[in-house]
Amino acid sequence: MVVRDDVNYVLNYGPLPAEMVLGTLVRKPQLLHIGHEGHEKIIEIADPVTGMREIKHPCPIGIKAQYRIEF
Repeated sequence: MVVRDDVNYVLNYGPLPAEMVLGTLVRKPQLLHIGHEGHEKIIEIADPVTGMREIKHPCPIGIKAQYRIEF
């Protein structure tokens, strides 16, 4: 099972109570994968957790996102 990053964002910003999602995830399959920006309670029960960070990107210096690369 992969928990979409979108769910993690919603949990981190509060409109959806973590308990609602955690109630389902505690009955998870053996390997539960989540993406980056995971909510701390989901990270605790997940097996692998991955992270991603920006090292260098052209957008902050004014270069616009490129079609079919960034979107």
